[in-house]
Amino acid sequence: MANPKYYVTTPAHDPASTPTAWLYTAILGDAIARHRHMCGFDVVRFVGTHTSRVSLPYSPEEALGKRIASTPPNQKRFDKLAAHADILCDTISSDEHTRAVQTLLRRTMHRSRLAIYKTNYQGWYCIHDQIDIGDSLEPANCSVCGCAGKMISEERYFFRLSAFHDRLVGLYKYRPEFLQPQFRSREIESLLQKGVKDIPISRRSTGCGVPWPDDPKHTVSPCYSELVRYLSGIGFGKDGYGRDQFTRYWPANLHVIGKEQLICHALYWPALLIAADLHVPRHIFAHGTLCFDQEARNGAHVPERLLHTFGSDALRYCLLREVPFEEDARLSFEKLVERYNTDLAGGFGKIVDRILTSLAEHCDGRIPNRSLRRSDQRMEIASTEIRAEARFLFDNNNFSEGLKTLWSLLTIIDKALTDSQPRESVRESKDNHRLTDVLHDACQSLAWILILLHAILPRTTDAIWRTLGQTTDLRDQGIDETPWGCLMPGTPLAKLGPLFPAIRQNGAVPGGCRDIRHPRHNQCGPAQEPTARQPVSDQKRHENGVE
Repeated sequence: MANPKYYVTTPAHDPASTPTAWLYTAILGDAIARHRHMCGFDVVRFVGTHTSRVSLPYSPEEALGKRIASTPPNQKRFDKLAAHADILCDTISSDEHTRAVQTLLRRTMHRSRLAIYKTNYQGWYCIHDQIDIGDSLEPANCSVCGCAGKMISEERYFFRLSAFHDRLVGLYKYRPEFLQPQFRSREIESLLQKGVKDIPISRRSTGCGVPWPDDPKHTVSPCYSELVRYLSGIGFGKDGYGRDQFTRYWPANLHVIGKEQLICHALYWPALLIAADLHVPRHIFAHGTLCFDQEARNGAHVPERLLHTFGSDALRYCLLREVPFEEDARLSFEKLVERYNTDLAGGFGKIVDRILTSLAEHCDGRIPNRSLRRSDQRMEIASTEIRAEARFLFDNNNFSEGLKTLWSLLTIIDKALTDSQPRESVRESKDNHRLTDVLHDACQSLAWILILLHAILPRTTDAIWRTLGQTTDLRDQGIDETPWGCLMPGTPLAKLGPLFPAIRQNGAVPGGCRDIRHPRHNQCGPAQEPTARQPVSDQKRHENGVE
């Protein structure tokens, strides 16, 4: 019998969010996909990096603007960012996407004949970010870029959102788990109580964008087109409405979004799907706003500098650990460096090195067998309880608390190793059964930690897994199918270089990563993906200094 399906998505970059916020959203979605794969699901994920927000200038002079001309390089930038963060991204051909958008529009007009109508639109529009600012008579500036809006008047197609008001109210009433965290649902319910207005879903045609079906004078609005990527990413539009892949994986199990995309995903998207007689997603998770202190001063290259300094695994961990489950987060280089040195260099990396060193010294570099007189099962009991709690938190997308819980097991292992260190009188006798038993339990606990951590630290955990003499792919090691004692006693260990050498920071970091010294740590090998595709190689590390 086939494994249950799990379809998770993250949106393309939105003008209202910073590059660092987009990178966090993509990392969170990637971690969820990897975790669900190891929980036994047939996972398909869609991570959109490029956008169909093609600039539509209103005049030849506006077409020469620098901001409009800079749109295509941004697409390459986000593709490169995702590759360096070990995030597998999906590319959809323009023909496939155009077919999906037009198929959905035709289906909507067929299933809900009054849902789409044409009328005149007059209001303020931002030509740079391609968003409507407002329809008041007073001049308005764009909330994203701050530029002055342009008053436009043109004929557009509108979606009759007001006609689906009651259906949306019922969705949030009878499916309270639809939008998570719960307080986000109350925000949408508050908007519904005030009433909703119809929304424009087309623009006048200038030769760019997705053409409106059977009406070449109009193109589909970028917002509508981007939402349809969740459908075109799994084959919607092929063979009618997609007979195989689409019918298997839709509705999506989870849309991972930032708070900036809340209205578009939690209000407009369900109504558009209902009008087309399609199932709405099972869940939407809207994380808080991520604000980086240095983003305002030199935000154009902050994500690149973070990856250049910490590397993909360490940055994935630091962001998922530092950003709370339901709250906004304000980060800085100093805070991330502190988290790195405390949790990775001085925590996880130190414990792994201590276990491997003790095995080499006392067990001839092999996984030890437990003694017949073993009676202490405290580490096994603690590992079982902590694994269950961390698994529950990861299942609910709470990686910050889940990692905090998992790190408590490292403290237990460290204390057990300290308490079991042999005295000088018995160090040469090689008859210290207590130490052997503790090292056996420490190895088994480490195996469970690696399995749970693989979604967050794919490269590092895979390297340690190989060091423990395991030949299977860690990504295919099921969380629920791996028992205590999964490591075979007597298995020889391989060598492992330093995992997370400490980062040395000289005072403040006014200019970003220039003042941060960090060693190379490329020895962890290629990351494993939950699909058959090969991941992109990791970015070369900055080689300033080793502490």
